[in-house]
Amino acid sequence: MPAITSVTVATPDGTSHSVAQAMAFIESFDESKPCGPFTRYEIGVRYNNGDEIRGQFNDKATAITFLRGMR
Repeated sequence: MPAITSVTVATPDGTSHSVAQAMAFIESFDESKPCGPFTRYEIGVRYNNGDEIRGQFNDKATAITFLRGMR
């Protein structure tokens, strides 16, 4: 079974995270105070076999549900 090598949440710094770090970032993100207009959460998950899954979510709850499924 392939293992996750990185999870990236589209942020100004484009930092890669573990699934747990990505969930913590999204959960703590204050949508009412972004540095620009908030449009959506963009998440990329990469696996050690070269596969990649990308998701775009309009709300925090759906993004977290997606990441929980990645564990």
